[in-house]
Amino acid sequence: MKTEAALLVETGKPLVVVSVQTPPLKSGQVLVGIAFSGVCGTQLLDIDGAKGEDKWCPHCLGHEGSGVVIETGSAVTKVKRGDTVVLSWIRGTGIEAGGANYDWDGKTVNAGGVTTFQRHAVVSENRLTLVPPGVDMDVAILLGCAAPTGINAPRNRTSAPEIKGLRIRSIARTPFPRRVAVRNDRRSHAKPASRSGGVALFSEPCLY
Repeated sequence: MKTEAALLVETGKPLVVVSVQTPPLKSGQVLVGIAFSGVCGTQLLDIDGAKGEDKWCPHCLGHEGSGVVIETGSAVTKVKRGDTVVLSWIRGTGIEAGGANYDWDGKTVNAGGVTTFQRHAVVSENRLTLVPPGVDMDVAILLGCAAPTGINAPRNRTSAPEIKGLRIRSIARTPFPRRVAVRNDRRSHAKPASRSGGVALFSEPCLY
């Protein structure tokens, strides 16, 4: 199927929104209709080229989001069509199916095991988590990166003894503003995050 994606074609340049062809699902892969995506500081570093030469351009971006399962590849048992899921760079249970290659007018577009800056994404089963009933998808995206990073940072980086009743007042701080990028929601046309205030990547809502 054809879908739109915001690609990093060249570091230090704006992302390019193009139409790409999704690949057939391999065993362990899942096709997800993206509803919401977060923008992590890591992604901004990738775009700016602050991490050095990017040998994978052009490629998809985004590693935290939420959406709805459209189709599952063989051997997938963790999720099914119609499930609401969180997409995360953090490996969980399920099959590690690797990345996907999209086609852009004859050019190969690289993608890792999870990407979210697009309308539809082919994702490895182990990068998906079912969203509990009653949790809105715009909130669920925090489970993809911000919440686990913020919660585990003090646990993994300090030697402070356990304190009962301790509350975490701030989830995560990065060198960049962490804004929620809202995209492709059938209920609204919202603006994704950017340091300049945000311009909608996609003008039409996703119909999954």
